[in-house]
Parts: sequence; structure tokens; C-alpha cells
Amino acid sequence: MAHFQRFSPLRLRLFVVARLFLGMAGLLIVGLAIGPRASVHADDAPISTLSGWNAQFWSNPNQSGSPTLERRDPSVDFNWHLNAPASGLPSDGFSARWTRSASVLTGRFRLVAVVNGGIRVRVNNEVVIDHFSNQGYKTITHYIDLNSGTHQIEIDYADHGGQARVKFDMQRMMGLAESLPARQIRPNAGKTRFWQGEYFNNLNMTGEPAYIERHTNINFNWGEKSPALNIKRDGFSARFSKRDYFASGIYQFVVQADDNVRVYVDNKLIVNEWLTQHNRVAQSASISLHQGWHDIRIEYADLSNTAHLQVRWELK
Repeated sequence: MAHFQRFSPLRLRLFVVARLFLGMAGLLIVGLAIGPRASVHADDAPISTLSGWNAQFWSNPNQSGSPTLERRDPSVDFNWHLNAPASGLPSDGFSARWTRSASVLTGRFRLVAVVNGGIRVRVNNEVVIDHFSNQGYKTITHYIDLNSGTHQIEIDYADHGGQARVKFDMQRMMGLAESLPARQIRPNAGKTRFWQGEYFNNLNMTGEPAYIERHTNINFNWGEKSPALNIKRDGFSARFSKRDYFASGIYQFVVQADDNVRVYVDNKLIVNEWLTQHNRVAQSASISLHQGWHDIRIEYADLSNTAHLQVRWELK
């Protein structure tokens, strides 16, 4: 009791109550932390935060030779600016690799890479993101289906000079979407999930994209301006792709464009307006879709003058 002799009776009672309250709160917190995982109906926790990564760094941009540095990183989220990533490494012209295994439930996963430099991502030794030689700042999104079990993830990064930035995130989407009633699946769900937009400084989408951006919908009126700072005002092309969930039914796709446009659903060409001269498009096409996931791809090219693109769909 010597420890409590400096307390008055009232202060002692308050102290004991506070200690009991904190003890109960501590037990409550522990119970929440180790109890059963709550049901998740939207995105699960990012996989990249669940455990660390094995990291290797090279003093060259092509990962040749033995690594200069090996360490463990809790996550892949670095913004080195103009600095070296660690002592003994150059500030320009270095490369890195992060690897780890992840145990997941069956579902669809969204991979997002924010990078200034080159990046390549492999899942189970299959390349799913490949922009390793394409420098510049970009955000890349990719969707992948995984079965329940353990999967290997590998991220390659290269810096060739200037600002260095890399961030990778992987999240599980709604893994039980197929069991949702049809009334809960909106036919225009494309307005609420991201499109992957890739822009090219040519008319036929050849080579690696000069600019990559995510979009919530396809409704652009660029006029006589370029879609991005590093894209030409005239003579550019773009590819927009996504996978979305549809209720069963017949869908009408409505397309307006200036100049050229093609629309694919599950690799089936449903709109084909691709000419060598100035072209104004106002067209619709119908397609029957079963309930489930479907891939949509839109290809666009601006020949000259004004540029405009709008694509939408509705359940007939």
C-alpha cells in the first residue's frame, strides 16, 4: 500500500475506478482485435498492408548483377523525390524489386500502381502490369481474378533520372457479386467504376502509352485542346478498358464521337466507325448479355480539329 499513501481517499477511489475502466477498455480492444473478422461487403483491407515485402535494390536501372541492398519493407509506398532510396545507392539510375506471398479469398482484385519511372507487376509469374520502360508520372489500374489460396506477387521498378516515386496497392473487390440480386446491379455501373485510359501520340495506339489516367465515365469534349499535357492536340489515339458486372438482358450502347471509334464487348466488335478522313459518329448497337462480368474496350482516334467522345449504355 505504500504506493498509494500519497493519495487522499477520494483521489484513491478515482484512481482505482480509472484503472479498472482502462483495464476493461483494454480487454475490449483486445477482444475486438483477435475476435472473428467482420463481414466485408465492399473492399477488403489492402493486401499490401497485411505483411512486409522482401526488397532488393540495384545501382543500375535494369536489375543486372547482384543487388546492392536487400531489406524488408512494410509496404511499397515511396516518394524519394530527387534523393537516393538508401545509402550506397545512386539518386538516379537505380532499380528495385519487391516480392511477397499473399493468402487471399476467391474474388476480383484491383491493383493500383502510382509511379514516376518504370514498373512491372507479376502475379504468379504472369505479367499483369508492364510499363517498365515507360517513364513519367502515371497511375495504372488493373483488375485480376484470383482463387482462394496463396499467390506470389512481384513488383519491379526502375528510375532513369529525375523524380522517383512508386506506390502499389492491391484490394479485394466484392467477391460475391455473382450472388447479388439483379435489381442491385445497375446497368450503368460503368459510371461508378474506373476505366483505364491509355493515350498515344499516334493514330493506331502503337507502342507504349504516353499518358495513362483513370476515368469514371467516357464523356469527353476536348474541343481543339489535347487530352493531357504530353499528348498532341491532333493525331492522337486512346484506348479505354474496364470489366463490369451486368444483369441479364439486352443492352443498347450509344456512341457519339469525332473522329473515329470502335467499341468491343467481350472482344466482340459492336461499333466500328474507323475511317481515314474526318468523321462524326452518332450510332447505337444492341447486344444480349448474361448476368456476370463482361469486358468493355473502346478505341478512339482524333484526326484533326475538334475531338469528342461519349459512350454510354442502358438496359432495353
